[in-house]
Amino acid sequence: MSCVWPLLVTAHQQRLVHIWDLEKAFNTNNFQPTEVIEATLKFPLTSVQCFADGKGFCLGSIEGRC
Repeated sequence: MSCVWPLLVTAHQQRLVHIWDLEKAFNTNNFQPTEVIEATLKFPLTSVQCFADGKGFCLGSIEGRC
């Protein structure tokens, strides 16, 4: 899991990634992810990190790719 306001990203099993817009979630009281995607990497995810400006994120996997 990684968070930089207003972006929260969590990586799950089966290469699923949940993305939340925290500003929207707190303003509307809707805490469902704004987007659920499957990572395009071939192997399970080992790390996730949000960019410092909160406009994107990076994923890493056991194969050494990002």
